[in-house]
Order: sequence, then C-alpha cells, then structure tokens
Amino acid sequence: MMMMMMLQFELQNCYSSKSAVYFFNQNHRIRVQFQSTNNSECDQFSKEIKATIKIDSEVSEIVTYDLDFSYDKTIDVWFECQSCRPFTNTQSVRVTLESKGFFTYVTAGIIYLEEQSNQDCFYGYRNESQFRSVVQFYSDRTCFKAALTGRCASTVYNAGFAFQLLSATLQLESLQKLQFLRGTDLQHKDGYFVSCFANDASILQDEFIGGSLILNFVENSFTKSVEAFTDQFELPVNKRDIWK
Repeated sequence: MMMMMMLQFELQNCYSSKSAVYFFNQNHRIRVQFQSTNNSECDQFSKEIKATIKIDSEVSEIVTYDLDFSYDKTIDVWFECQSCRPFTNTQSVRVTLESKGFFTYVTAGIIYLEEQSNQDCFYGYRNESQFRSVVQFYSDRTCFKAALTGRCASTVYNAGFAFQLLSATLQLESLQKLQFLRGTDLQHKDGYFVSCFANDASILQDEFIGGSLILNFVENSFTKSVEAFTDQFELPVNKRDIWK
C-alpha cells in the first residue's frame, strides 16, 4: 500500500461546492464527483493520492487510493464500505485528497442516494451492435442519444417518463479540457433518451474523446440520477455548411 508523507501545504479552492457524492446502498459503494475550479495551483498534486471521506452518519473515516490521479483529468473517486449502515440520513460529506507535500479538502454540496439498478441503464458503444449511445453535433445544438438497456425501472418509458426531470448535464471531454452544457430538454425517441443543448458552431473546434449525459430527477419523492457514457461522435450535417 502506498505510504503518504507528512502533509506540508494546503492547496485551497481546487474544487467547488458543486462537487457531488453518490451513495449506493445495495453494493456499499460511494462515488465522489469533482467539480473543478481549474486552479493551476492544484496541478502540484502527484499521480499517487490518498483520498479520505468523512460522512456525518459514520463514526469511522473511509480511505481509498488512486495511483493515476490527475487534477486536470480525474473527475471522480470511488470508495467502498461493506460495514457502513444505509446512507439514508447522511447530511454532510467532506473528502480530503493527499499527495506528497500537499492536501486539499472537497466539500460535497450535492448528495444523491442511488439504487444499484440505476447503474446499468444505457448502452455505451458496442462494436457488435448499431444500438449505442452517441453524441451528435449540429450547427446550433449538441444532442446526446442515450441507448436504453431496459434494465432500469427509472428509465422505463410508458407513454411518459417515470420521473420528474430536474436537470440534464452534458459533459464533453477533449484532450485539453472538460466542457459542460446544462439544460432541461429530454425526449424519448425509438428506444433512446435524447437530450439537446444549445451551443454555437465553435464547439466543433475541439476534438472530443468522451461524452457523458447525467440526468438528475425526482422519483417517488427521492432525488436520483442516471448517467450514460459514449466515445462515439457524429456530425449529421456537412461540416462545411456549419461555417457558412
């Protein structure tokens, strides 16, 4: 196990309070999703970090390690706690990230209680099938088509959605940066959830390597979320026409 050196310096304002934590009671896992502030001072973290999470409903802290951490590219960290009680009463969470000589605190401003069945809701790209999730670029909007697996109760469509949508977030990852588009558009078309976000044609100047659609919603009085991922991108219109 990696040994951590004594902390020497706190790097402040690395992540905003919009960072979120997701609790999965069925398999006792916890996901902390970072909302970076793009603070260049925080690039001083090394690749090997120790992450410690403190949950107000638990007596003991939970520790995990990431041996390939990057402040610019790492968007989340996962914890496992088989001895933890159900997280139904959790109100506050704080994460400490440590590397050689540096540390920072991450306060999660958003807490979600997830069901394990919501983690296999969409197909990513599969070579053996044309039915997959994909990002489509248009001149005035970007759309994420999330291919439904039919294995999630929350995403079953029966003449209407099974939930009340709160927000939709499209995360686009390029080699240089992460971009976020936010909205409330969601439609069901031919076995897909389709969410479109307004933008201008300048977005096509970037070369993207991955995209995620995160849907936050209310179902049966509980706030939940589902996420679809793809590394496939399509340009339905002629790119030369976009720049006219």
